[in-house]
Amino acid sequence: MTLRIRGPVYVFGVVLTCLAFEVRAWAAPPGSESPGGNRVAAQRLSLSPEWEIGGKSRSEKKAEREKETKGESGEFDVDDFFNVASAYPKVTAGNWEFEAGTRWFTGAGEGDDDFLLVAELVYGLTKDTYLELAFEPINIGDGGDQGNGDLELEIFHHFVDETNTIPAMALYGEMRIPSGEGSSGVDGELRLSLTKTIAPKLRMHWNGFIETANGGRTEEERENGRHFQWGLGPGFDYEFSDKFLGIVNYLNRASEEYGEGNQNILELGLNYKMGQRTLIKAAMDVGLTGEEGEPKFGIKLQYDYEFGG
Repeated sequence: MTLRIRGPVYVFGVVLTCLAFEVRAWAAPPGSESPGGNRVAAQRLSLSPEWEIGGKSRSEKKAEREKETKGESGEFDVDDFFNVASAYPKVTAGNWEFEAGTRWFTGAGEGDDDFLLVAELVYGLTKDTYLELAFEPINIGDGGDQGNGDLELEIFHHFVDETNTIPAMALYGEMRIPSGEGSSGVDGELRLSLTKTIAPKLRMHWNGFIETANGGRTEEERENGRHFQWGLGPGFDYEFSDKFLGIVNYLNRASEEYGEGNQNILELGLNYKMGQRTLIKAAMDVGLTGEEGEPKFGIKLQYDYEFGG
């Protein structure tokens, strides 16, 4: 009778002891050694929020996804300097960015060439939102426009993160303020931007915008300007290296004045990272239809410098 009792009790005790060691090994912090030297078993479970997935924590996985989606630390800006913009902010929270550039266009219809100067100041309100104040492009050589002094106020908000199935999404809201001499009316534009990674280092963007034009900087703009305008088109960018990003965009948009056809514009662009906080942007626009008012050919250059933070 005694042996019949001790046998089951002994076996049950051995099982409980083994289970105790196993649970202790599973609950040990990652990288710690169990009493028996079983390091592999000790790494099976971490009680911290950073549980490991495939040998990497959730924060490491998230950082990798953001890097693949936005490029190296998101340092390449594909903003509204280009005809099709990305759904990611161009400045970090608490930082400023100064932008200065030039534009040159020769039109398909009558009229002289346009040479423009641009200056903008950007502030990152949060990691997803920034505010931008800019001078409307000053048209050098045209006395009616030169030094006009209109201002642009823009707010950007990134509201959806990219997943395996959903693109990143953002809204751009822009308003022209008639602060310049001889200017009138307030114009407004709302743009939706989508961005999706389709291959390593390759992203696709899709933009659509609507604009209400209620005035203008010149008499011609006020008399003939199309009051409701729209545009849409796709774009692609590819990260050739940690310093170069190539860009191809196509935009189909309504003309800015009545009596002119839609504009179809092909854009080839480049984003060059000079330093940790400095970028050079360049783009070439080519009109595809020859419609009056459509740029026949254009060159854009811009210097960006981020500071603060």
